Amino acid sequence: MKNQKETLALAVIWILLIGIFQSVLLSSIPDKIEKIYQSKKRAVITGSSKEDPSAGSALFDRNLNKAELLPFIKNQNSNSISHKPPQNVSFFQTELFVTHFPGSPPLANPLKEIILWPGTYESGIFSRKYARPSLIRLIFFEQEFVDTDREFRLPPPPFYILEKMIELPDREGPFIIQNTFLPAPKVSKKFPEHIFQIIMRVEILDIYPGNEFPEKTAIAEIDYRTEIPEHEAMKFRQSN
Repeated sequence: MKNQKETLALAVIWILLIGIFQSVLLSSIPDKIEKIYQSKKRAVITGSSKEDPSAGSALFDRNLNKAELLPFIKNQNSNSISHKPPQNVSFFQTELFVTHFPGSPPLANPLKEIILWPGTYESGIFSRKYARPSLIRLIFFEQEFVDTDREFRLPPPPFYILEKMIELPDREGPFIIQNTFLPAPKVSKKFPEHIFQIIMRVEILDIYPGNEFPEKTAIAEIDYRTEIPEHEAMKFRQSN
């Protein structure tokens, strides 16, 4: 009888501990979602990242007067559509946005547009000193969010979604690319169900030669907008 009481008492204590543990985990879910959006530092990878760790830092710095300079690499096969990107091509890659906004349940937050400022802007004035992209390829990947505290597993590798060729006019930015290609996020009933990090790779396939630096390509800034604003998107005068 004594052993039965001790066993029952231990079982009750164990159930209480599990309940407390689960409540702590569940209460931390909103915090986890918020932290996704609180991160200000964006990692950008370019073809020069191995040699220069700061490469790509000017693309999302919200400063038009500081441009990212990328050496143009002409690749004869770069115009063919393939989810296996060519090795020798000018590119940059970054985690662009999260498919859902914090909430209970999480709110689907599709991409509305990508905004690009080609070239350089010296004291706010558009310059053709450096080359500007004339043809780019956008390649999108998605990476599943995983609640490592509860699922005890690491996120899987990114999965290829699609790619899109974009021709750019040779003019002052911003150049706005409306999202008519990425599918809408699935409904999520709870974190992290159907929540993905969208990764974008931009490949520069052709250029308008620069007046002083014919093959050194300049991109002053890139930004994006989602249906539920995650940040105050940059707003600059667009030339006629």
